[in-house]
Amino acid sequence: MKLIAFSNLGLSHVVLVGFERADDYSVWNFAKANDYVILTKDDDFTILLTLLGYPPKVILLKLGNSANQAVIAALQTQRELIEKELADAAVGLVAIY
Repeated sequence: MKLIAFSNLGLSHVVLVGFERADDYSVWNFAKANDYVILTKDDDFTILLTLLGYPPKVILLKLGNSANQAVIAALQTQRELIEKELADAAVGLVAIY
């Protein structure tokens, strides 16, 4: 499942950028070319990160089957950690539990 990708300019869902049926590699390349961070529940992006390196960086949601409100709450609660980790040039993956 490819949830949303976001950049410094704000949020965008893969549907809004025409990638609702795109494979993970295409989403990866789009994110890289457009300076996006990928926010996902899909472990496949960690494989791409291992194989290809970053950018793009990946925020991996390890929340299980969660309602949108629970995802939003987790992101809000851990916002400072996420921003700190993404600002670190040595970090390519941020896992949110």
